[in-house]
Amino acid sequence: MEDFKVPFAAYSALFRAVNNSMFINEKLSNKIVWLNKDKADSDLPIYNEKRLKDILFKEIKSLYNDRINVHDLNLTRLSDSDINNFFIERFYLVDENDYSSSGLFEIFPKTFRCEKCNDFRIFENDEEWSKFDVNKCRVPGCDGSYTQVPFVGYCETCGEITSIFHNCSEHGHEHLKLMRKDINAPGTWKIRCTACGAEMDMMNFCNHRKHSLSDKDITKLRPINVNQGGIFRSIVKTSIDIPDYQESKDIDIILLGAYLHYWDKYFDEEEDLTDEEIIDDIITYLSKLEEYPTEKDRKKAIRRGFCTEKIFETGEKVKNDIEELKEEYDFSYSELNDYFILKERFSEEEDTKNINYYDIIKDDGEQLKKFFDFKKDIGIEEVTYIPDIHMISSSIGVIKGINNSEDSLAPHFEPHWKSYKDKDKFEALSFPFETEGIMFDLDKERLVDWIFANSDKTRSPNISAQQFLFELDESSEEFENLKTLIHTFAHILINRSSLYTGLNSDSCGELLFPKAGSFLIYSTSNINIGGFSFVFENSLFEWFNNVKLEVNDCVFDPTCIDEHGACFSCVYLPEYVCSHFNNFLDRDVFLGENRFKKGYWK
Repeated sequence: MEDFKVPFAAYSALFRAVNNSMFINEKLSNKIVWLNKDKADSDLPIYNEKRLKDILFKEIKSLYNDRINVHDLNLTRLSDSDINNFFIERFYLVDENDYSSSGLFEIFPKTFRCEKCNDFRIFENDEEWSKFDVNKCRVPGCDGSYTQVPFVGYCETCGEITSIFHNCSEHGHEHLKLMRKDINAPGTWKIRCTACGAEMDMMNFCNHRKHSLSDKDITKLRPINVNQGGIFRSIVKTSIDIPDYQESKDIDIILLGAYLHYWDKYFDEEEDLTDEEIIDDIITYLSKLEEYPTEKDRKKAIRRGFCTEKIFETGEKVKNDIEELKEEYDFSYSELNDYFILKERFSEEEDTKNINYYDIIKDDGEQLKKFFDFKKDIGIEEVTYIPDIHMISSSIGVIKGINNSEDSLAPHFEPHWKSYKDKDKFEALSFPFETEGIMFDLDKERLVDWIFANSDKTRSPNISAQQFLFELDESSEEFENLKTLIHTFAHILINRSSLYTGLNSDSCGELLFPKAGSFLIYSTSNINIGGFSFVFENSLFEWFNNVKLEVNDCVFDPTCIDEHGACFSCVYLPEYVCSHFNNFLDRDVFLGENRFKKGYWK
């Protein structure tokens, strides 16, 4: 049986297409075997690959090592030095005029059942598969055709995904029949050898010790229907690309200092410098220290007029400040820096500058009053249109099998190994693109008041709302509540996007910035139709019309609101759209009727 060769559109759902990911084509389940890389550099450039590599490696290392530790697996943990074995590869996307291909996929699993007699076909090698005729049952006298049995076995202990394969000890796999007593309970299905009557469970056992993944006892595989959800779900990390700043190794901590106004003490207020100018100067101080590393070199540079003593003195202070900031803030601050970069918009071009909604209506008294009432009602501090965003989405690996929502159980995350057999080198598949979006900054004071209204802790009067959000412990219940509020807010607007932007929900993306009390909604469509620009200038208030009514009701209430406050009928998005697989969602953050003491809109 030949595999189908068809085009596969990837733009709006790019990372559904990575190694091992699944999709349905011609009513058959398929798995992607490999993808071509962009060797011709036909994609947009990646401005700062070093920063991207650092961000992605930290995420991969955390996910993979957590899996090993929680499940007690016999795998080699990643260490900091493994960043040298990590590579950034780029997608190769085929356009309409390109007759090549982006990759190869095959039918998976290769398990078939005759619709009339239940003859069960499995294949031991490519030769058997090549002779398979899906339209003709092999059983003499049966005129039935075959349909795919879309089940695989999943081991919850080690994470292995296995195709169904059985051999009768006497007759091999030539006389098998699938016995489905209860069609809705695949765990009870049997495989019978019609030659001798021997029966076996459809699901085999996983011997982890045999393939050296775990020392635990053998486990019966769990059946998963690949047509009802991904069994290899791509983990995507989206970040903002920034200029390389001479590939400064400390660029993220420098940006963090700028966000905290940490560097202001080195500049006179009268200079009225922009953040970009301050950052450039800070980097210049550090680069001069590297250019003239010894005291003798520096004295010579000062004597010859190449540099000043003040630059070296300030550079040393900045260097010490950076080390102090690293010790004080040991969490991942790259996402906060992405927010900072987006909001500051280091650009001199008029058509790429950010537009604040206030600036559009500031001379219209009626609209201005309407905007202030709107902000108070919805709890928004600022709305900003960002016309030119250089983003990079990267698939860093896949979650195998079921992504269990229990906090104590890490998912079976697997990096994209460069070779299936050689697991020393691994890669991320990155796709840089330019787009537009709208940033929503929530009212920070209102956010912090809401957080404490739903917490047993007491707010300190000596800390600002901005500083509180920034220093909030990411493992705390308060941070999880904050993330749930921001994430749910983003989903509500994305679900309403098609009414006003012309973009369906699967053509939108989200970036969450909990520590800044903000989120970004952006277009992922390969054709920029200016939908967010239009709604920003003409229909911003309409976008929010009846949004409170939508939060109040779900067709599956009261079950939905009583249990989780989110489901596929109200705030869920397709999993390839949602950056958190539809976790951290709950309408009750706005209502305050079940899991929250106070709602954000109450």
